[in-house]
Amino acid sequence: MNRKYLIVHIMLLLLLSYAESFAQKIKTGEYSLSGNFKALDGYTGKVYMYGRTLDQEIFRDSVQVQGGKFHFSGKLDEPMRVSIYSEKTERFPNQIAFNVYLENSRIVVSDEKGVKIVGARLQTESDSINRYLKAKSGLDTISAAYQHALSAKDSVTMANMVTMHARALTTYKKLLVDVIQDNKSNYLTLDMLADLISSREEEDVKTAKALFITLSPSVRETKRGQLLSETIAFHEKGYIIGKPAGEFLMTDKDGKDVKLSDYHGKYVLLEFWASWCKPCRAENPNLIKAYHAFKAKGFDILAVSIDTDRTRWIKAIQEDDLPWTHVSDLAKKNAAATQFGVDAIPSNFLIAPNGTVIARNLRGEKLQEKLLELL
Repeated sequence: MNRKYLIVHIMLLLLLSYAESFAQKIKTGEYSLSGNFKALDGYTGKVYMYGRTLDQEIFRDSVQVQGGKFHFSGKLDEPMRVSIYSEKTERFPNQIAFNVYLENSRIVVSDEKGVKIVGARLQTESDSINRYLKAKSGLDTISAAYQHALSAKDSVTMANMVTMHARALTTYKKLLVDVIQDNKSNYLTLDMLADLISSREEEDVKTAKALFITLSPSVRETKRGQLLSETIAFHEKGYIIGKPAGEFLMTDKDGKDVKLSDYHGKYVLLEFWASWCKPCRAENPNLIKAYHAFKAKGFDILAVSIDTDRTRWIKAIQEDDLPWTHVSDLAKKNAAATQFGVDAIPSNFLIAPNGTVIARNLRGEKLQEKLLELL
């Protein structure tokens, strides 16, 4: 192992001994999270716990605050990253809000010198790893320099920091991969892989997939591990440039069935959007311009809305005066979006007359530039 990773490796080894015994401890253990916040003195509302694994909500809980104190307890099948926060009221406009790794142990939090967390071993280890990665990559100093330049309205330095940040982020990812490779039995590697795929860049997702299958079964087979595997597979669906777009059937706004294959013989932009999506609505004028400029040359648009409210969907089409075909299943989990690995909108795919995907996420002038090149 390279010497520069030795300190983190030793630190993580300490966690491994804990992780090995965790599966046994979890069967009978419970978590106890006690809070004591001076900021909540006199506050009579509730404090909430919100647990998520990747993009899936696991549970919510809430407890009453008394004398600035609160207490959560229960049992977990495996550790979970949770958010703890208070209500915001006119009398107490400043919420308490923090994240913590919840595990079956006794955890105490307070507002001593910020938010102080005692007893959360995974949280302590995670914080140490994050500090190491940011310091080694330079992200912490670059971020601080950017904020200073922002306050000083120094646009030249800000531009330089943006360039440096991109380079530091590449270094950060390499360091992250090294730490994961050295700690394949560590539960925290799942969070590190989730961090890696958060960019949604194809190479990062491919790297995460290759790393995931090398993790120990005790990590891969946890619920979080299984969800991460599903998320990686979901993102992979969207990386289909050069591959057939496939087929789907969905109902248009007038109740007529529409198939993607109906557009064979044309260049078609498969556009994912929604009435409530402001960036989508802001992009519509660009789509209208491209549609009218290239429609006669064999270009069309098929818009897939992920709306669940039919009235709002139809109203948005009318308000923005969108002349192309619109389809939706009005389901909470849109079938076409799932098929194409779309978890953020606006998103689009340009499909060639033979049904092959040739580009993705063409926005603004880029769409017209691509169409000029093709048509």
